[in-house]
Amino acid sequence: MGAGENILKLTDKDIEEYIDIFRAHLMSAIKKHRGGDLLFTNHHEAYGVLAEEVHELLHAIQSNDKKEIADEFMDVMISSFWGFASIVERMD
Repeated sequence: MGAGENILKLTDKDIEEYIDIFRAHLMSAIKKHRGGDLLFTNHHEAYGVLAEEVHELLHAIQSNDKKEIADEFMDVMISSFWGFASIVERMD
């Protein structure tokens, strides 16, 4: 098999569907943490949370459980988004 022959091709519809799934998970996480400050205190805290999620993703990958891997990738994306939002909201 040559380079590029087994590349997953995502359609615009696929991308919109995955964004909708991400949005639903993000909103669920926000509702879960609604009582506290939704933003990270600083970029160090954001990195710490993201590093923990990446560590959990590594364990999921080692288990080879596709559902667990997908769930942990979602947690990484949510942590990344939250970190991004936290930094942008506090920029002068």
